[in-house]
Amino acid sequence: MCNEPEKQLENFLASIPEWMRRFFQNGYGALSGSELSECTFNGDVSPRRAEYEAILQRMPARWKAYRKRVERELVANFLPLFVSRGKPGRKRNDKVAERIWSLTDAGNTSRGIQAALKNDGINLTLEGIESYRKTRRRPRKQ
Repeated sequence: MCNEPEKQLENFLASIPEWMRRFFQNGYGALSGSELSECTFNGDVSPRRAEYEAILQRMPARWKAYRKRVERELVANFLPLFVSRGKPGRKRNDKVAERIWSLTDAGNTSRGIQAALKNDGINLTLEGIESYRKTRRRPRKQ
């Protein structure tokens, strides 16, 4: 009786086409282009998949591995469709830059600017402040 789910799985896999067997066992990546289109447009896959999953649920180790693979596939293939990608590079901090430029215009040194920013709760190194003060980074006055 302990081999009953394995026997059932073996019989089930023998009864389905080769492409469907590879799809159930290895996912979308195991299919060629024509097989993938057949899988997409074939109405026979969903009930067969439910049957395959019902058998796997009786084998905890295989079920867990199957669910992990399906989850990885979903995240890799479909999540990018719903989540936009972020912009590359560091996020702009225009408010800090404006503050540093105004303190520079007021005649403060880098250490004085660092102290003023620290009072505002912004911790920047002297090198960070110097990089904000570079004239090529600052927009021209009109």
